[in-house]
Amino acid sequence: MNYFKSVLFASLFLIGFSFIVTSNGICEIKNGETIYKQSCMDCHGKDGKGVLAPPYLESDRFKSQDGVVALIDYIMPATSPDFCTGTNAEDVAEYCTEEFKFKIPKDTTAAVDATDAEGRKLLFNQTCSVCHGVDGKGDLARPIVDSTLFKADKDVVKFIDGLMPFHNPRKCKDECSENAAQYIIENFELKLSNK
Repeated sequence: MNYFKSVLFASLFLIGFSFIVTSNGICEIKNGETIYKQSCMDCHGKDGKGVLAPPYLESDRFKSQDGVVALIDYIMPATSPDFCTGTNAEDVAEYCTEEFKFKIPKDTTAAVDATDAEGRKLLFNQTCSVCHGVDGKGDLARPIVDSTLFKADKDVVKFIDGLMPFHNPRKCKDECSENAAQYIIENFELKLSNK
């Protein structure tokens, strides 16, 4: 009888656990949908076609899921940018990506082999360009082109490693920050004193 109870308890636990795991993604999208309808829909529209703000529907602005999160986390909603940050921004990004059919990869830095020039360009385009622009002239964040913020190559690496991307500074560490810095140094004419 004890054995039967143990097997029954274990089975019920596993069924409950799998329900929680499977429904977790649904809960995140539902949370994103709720926030979108409360705080984003008035400007971006119920169908993502835009009303007072640019359309979301099939946008090609975003090079990565991180880009969508960064945009929401950094400046949305425009009337109260601190309202939708962290996991809420991630949930809204997930909802927008699914609902409005963005054509972007889900996991960016893991999919990028940044060991050569093309890989570093892809890393920058997927992770940094939504804020700094593909040309480095800035969009939501300050321009990189002709920057005088850094004195040496190592300062660029250190800055990225500690602070970037803005919405998730732990996302690009170590080798990732070195590769991003190398791309920036080679392509955006930084005024470094060690050059």
